[in-house]
Amino acid sequence: MKVKSIWVMALLVAGLGSGSTILACKKEAAKAPEVLAAEKAAADKAIADKAVADMVAADKAAADKAIADKAVADKAAADRAVADKAVADKAVAEKVAADKAVADKAAADKAAADKAAADQAAADKAAALAIAEEAALPPDLVLAKAETTRLMAQVDLTMAKLDKLVATTGDLEEPSKSALAAIDALDAEAQAVKKRGDQMRDRGAAYFEAWEKQLGAMSTPEVAEIATQRKDELAAKYAEVLTAMQETRAAMDAYWGDMQKIHTALEEGLTSETHNLLGPQVLTAKEKATTLKSRVEATLTKLGQVSLIYTTR
Repeated sequence: MKVKSIWVMALLVAGLGSGSTILACKKEAAKAPEVLAAEKAAADKAIADKAVADMVAADKAAADKAIADKAVADKAAADRAVADKAVADKAVAEKVAADKAVADKAAADKAAADKAAADQAAADKAAALAIAEEAALPPDLVLAKAETTRLMAQVDLTMAKLDKLVATTGDLEEPSKSALAAIDALDAEAQAVKKRGDQMRDRGAAYFEAWEKQLGAMSTPEVAEIATQRKDELAAKYAEVLTAMQETRAAMDAYWGDMQKIHTALEEGLTSETHNLLGPQVLTAKEKATTLKSRVEATLTKLGQVSLIYTTR
């Protein structure tokens, strides 16, 4: 019963469908030819319009793409130009830097060469002046100058040995022996300078007269003539030399008083206690050594002034 009902409904649906189709066909057939032509024309126009629109859209897309491609190409060209300029600028900067480095080196080399030449010229002049000064001095004063110079060198060496001994924290025997030997050598140099000064002071005017005779015998007639013309000036400078040597002697005596105390302490052997006391003693001696050196430099300057009288034409 149910199956029969389903078939009946299916037939009805099929019948309705067929009927609708038949009605549509009849309705289409009922349209006037003008209407059908108009509809076809509208449809064709729509197709043509769409084709045109598609063509316009395609042209626009192509144009947009061309513009975009050109923008990309222009940017790439601009970037390349910027990069090329940067490379060129870097090359120029590097060349400028290289040229400057070469110029700076050339200037530095020239400055070094000029300084070396100037130093050599100054050294040659100083050496020539020293030779001229010594040639103008009598033998005794040449020896006095050399002995005074050696004395100062020994003062510096002795103080260096004592500084080392003060700074020593271990075995004191070897640095003590070294310092003692330096003080003994200093004593020998000091005695030589004192002896020379005593001779010059004791002989006084007689020494100066003997000096003039030595110069007259050893020097050229021109130098002897200068000595005669400048006798008063020489006498005054000679007196200044003697005064400077006396001041040096006083400074040496003050300095040597401290050195003798240090010498005694070293001879007796340093203990930890006496080693601790050595530092202030050496410091005091250093201060007096500075005064002594200034007096010695003044003496050497006076000797130079004496010889300059003979070497100045």
